[in-house]
Amino acid sequence: MSVSEFPSWLMPSFSSLVQRLCSGTLPHALLLTGQKGIGKQRFAEALMRAVCCEEPDKEGFACQQCRSCQLINAGSHPDVKSINPVETGKIISIDQIRALNQYVLLKAQLSGNKVAVISPAEKMNIASSNSLLKTLEEPPAHSLLILVTDRPAMLPATIRSRCQNITLSKPSVDVGTQWLKTYIDSPKDHLELLLALADGAPFEAIKLADNELLKHRDKMLSDLEGLIRGQNDPVSIAEAWLKVSMSDSLYWLQRWVEDLIRLKSSENLPDIKNSDVRERLQRVGLLWNLKSLFSFYDQLCETIRLCETSCNPQMLLEDLLIFWVNR
Repeated sequence: MSVSEFPSWLMPSFSSLVQRLCSGTLPHALLLTGQKGIGKQRFAEALMRAVCCEEPDKEGFACQQCRSCQLINAGSHPDVKSINPVETGKIISIDQIRALNQYVLLKAQLSGNKVAVISPAEKMNIASSNSLLKTLEEPPAHSLLILVTDRPAMLPATIRSRCQNITLSKPSVDVGTQWLKTYIDSPKDHLELLLALADGAPFEAIKLADNELLKHRDKMLSDLEGLIRGQNDPVSIAEAWLKVSMSDSLYWLQRWVEDLIRLKSSENLPDIKNSDVRERLQRVGLLWNLKSLFSFYDQLCETIRLCETSCNPQMLLEDLLIFWVNR
């Protein structure tokens, strides 16, 4: 990865850490935080490569030519380790962290540094987190742990306090739109809409360029409008939404309710994320009062939280949609 391929809005934070790496003052543990889709994974990978590279360039990026870079590209570098859930939606187990603890104790074989990336870090349970604590409290020399998370509040305070927090920010609208141009061939106003729908996160905006996701979004809003008119029933809608994606469905629902609250809270025309469906949301908003909207939003947030557990997703969605009908 070169400077031209690296997200420009992340460069100040990356350059700062590279300077600390060169001066020998890089912490033993970093906690990369920031909203989903702004490039935290790409940042972590670039830093990991920079730490291991034998001849990084003047900006600190890995050369891609040395033995270490070639081994990383091949996925066989002995001093690099990635810790992720073995299955989507599963936890990072205590056995994975115990293996990591043993790994960092071993002497580096090539670059003189041992690097491990834990992502998403909030997937560690209490046992896994406690197992990691000893390594964080007494880090071996020449080791670097990079924890990546969208939700740092879900990590124990004991973990957060033993890491140097690096908060990565989303780009401005102009910077984000300019970056999207290199990936999506669309007019500027469409790119700005995608960026707004993604709450300013460029990598999420790229996903939203998928027409199927936008079709699901439009169908969801039509379903909600139909519920209000008594033309749909919550059970069948919940089944349909689950066939597409629980997380995507809750994402759009949350964004719409946030926009409804903005619309109901202002006598003027406030800026909203879903500006392309403003009139439809305004019509829906006429049937809600602010107190009910906030109550619905609370239940929606609780549903999102419960999705991380073993609760029945069909029942969770049905409860939400019944609330929507009875508002």
